[in-house]
Amino acid sequence: DDIISIKDATTIALRVLGFGDYVQSDMREKIISLLKLSDSIPTSGNLKCSDAGVLIMNMLEAGYAVYDGQELGVSDETLMYKIHGVYRARGLINGVKGISLSGYPEIDNDEICIDNKIYINEADAGYEYLGNATNVYIKEYEDYNAVIWLSGIESNSIKITSSDIKDVSGFDRDDTASPIVAYNVNDSKIKTEYVDANAMVYINGVNTVSVSNSDLKPESGTVMLIDSDDNGSSDIVIIEKYDYYMVENVDYLSQIIYSEDKPEIKINSFSEGEISIIYDKKTAAFEEIKSGIVLAVMCTYKTDGKIDTSKRAVIEILNKSISGQVDSIRRGNGISINNTEYRYIVSLDEVHKVGITGEF
Repeated sequence: DDIISIKDATTIALRVLGFGDYVQSDMREKIISLLKLSDSIPTSGNLKCSDAGVLIMNMLEAGYAVYDGQELGVSDETLMYKIHGVYRARGLINGVKGISLSGYPEIDNDEICIDNKIYINEADAGYEYLGNATNVYIKEYEDYNAVIWLSGIESNSIKITSSDIKDVSGFDRDDTASPIVAYNVNDSKIKTEYVDANAMVYINGVNTVSVSNSDLKPESGTVMLIDSDDNGSSDIVIIEKYDYYMVENVDYLSQIIYSEDKPEIKINSFSEGEISIIYDKKTAAFEEIKSGIVLAVMCTYKTDGKIDTSKRAVIEILNKSISGQVDSIRRGNGISINNTEYRYIVSLDEVHKVGITGEF
């Protein structure tokens, strides 16, 4: 709660950067301008919390004082790089999370491609960055470089939940209409997005040449439309379809998940970086999967119905629950518990009966 003036805060920043001998001199303002310490903050008054964050970033991205025995100079590297081995760059995102744009290097699920260079994706950047220019912060490790943060995204992407998609046309082989996706913006408005006829379409991470209208209306999942060339029509479509697994048994030694009506999931059969387990939006250990819980699984199936372990997969542990009584069910549409409506997943029929009480 202490109050500090912007002038005093800037003085502290100058001292940290090694310019303490000049905080009271005529050179003060020239050095501040050269280092861009006051960029995007007021030049006078008291420092606000939001301004403090900007000042700290300005300080980290500034050069520090260097002396050659005769003259004072400013280092080429930033304070952030000197302390943390991190530098800022700007580039075009060519690939992320196993998906690369046409003509760019193939990448693993834990990698990101920026201007044809591949980094580890420690920032967990998503598909919304594909085809967009953004600022990236890159940390240099001994054996690899990693993107740890992204900012200043110029994204032209829309992510639509499957339940909000109202109409899709133009994707079936015999459909001559222009491809469109119409979806709910709110309860009273429907918006239509146009899609290029030659758009790249990815279904659960796999580039799919032949798609249908039904592919863009998954029972559960999301559809992301990306207009990477900013021409008003999406040229990248990323579809994530989820199946819901009621876990019947878990073999922790062999790392296999069993479900009564779904194919088994053999974690060890996936290549490193090709399968992710998520719990509460964070990476989770296999041991957190227990019998009796529900998983949302995004994967690719082979023609025999088994999971294709050569393709990317994501397992999300669903951790939200409510206690109460089932009042009514609209099959395939919704369920009412304690007089509150929820979305109802058909594949879980056996646990949803009108009148029963329990945890859902």
